[in-house]
Amino acid sequence: MLKVDETTPALPVGKSEELEVATPVVAVGFPLDLPETPSFGMLAGFDHKCLGRYFSTTHLRVNLPTQRGEAGAPLLNMKGEVVGIVVSSLENNSACYAVPIEAAEKIRGDFMRFGEARHGWVGINVSEAAQPVEGSRAQMTKIMEDTPAARSGIKPGDILLEVGRKKITDPEDVLDASFFITAGDTVPITVMRGNQKLTFHVQASHHPASRTGPLLASPVTPGMNQTSPLSLGSEEVPRTP
Repeated sequence: MLKVDETTPALPVGKSEELEVATPVVAVGFPLDLPETPSFGMLAGFDHKCLGRYFSTTHLRVNLPTQRGEAGAPLLNMKGEVVGIVVSSLENNSACYAVPIEAAEKIRGDFMRFGEARHGWVGINVSEAAQPVEGSRAQMTKIMEDTPAARSGIKPGDILLEVGRKKITDPEDVLDASFFITAGDTVPITVMRGNQKLTFHVQASHHPASRTGPLLASPVTPGMNQTSPLSLGSEEVPRTP
């Protein structure tokens, strides 16, 4: 985060949720100490992981060439709105990954409020349910002791439907939802328990991993397959080394 006490031109912020595969985008960077340089491409996918390594939030995979020094470049839609921030290159710089602007705004919002990124957790493990319930296959498998979730009344066997504004359809969605939890905030968590739809208001605490290192939007180490249990802000959530 940089604070500049000057009046400067600013780009409008868009919404990455409005993007679709094949949406045209433009990145504007300063490669190799050259003047501002636009690159044109299109959105190729929304990835939870790459080469078996999970991201801490969904990344935008963009078929757009990048050069050395362009990390941090804004990714723009055709309205000139910022929809992402370039973070890494792929395949000999012929493509790249960008974090959605909402993820960058989450971190910026934390710094504006607290002076630091506050990664929250509630202490729930989920795995894939045998059958979908209300469109979700994310089933609670473990509620960790002495955690916000344990004190809220959420139980193992509940099917997770929503975390805050994030709709959950499968266990991998929990990783993305967990990224947007801020420690200290109250998070509405909606579950299906039998035939009842219940919403619990859970006050998130600090993510244990934040004591040993930052949780950033970049590739993470622990490889987990589709059937591995994922967790909502638990120590099993993959993170950067």
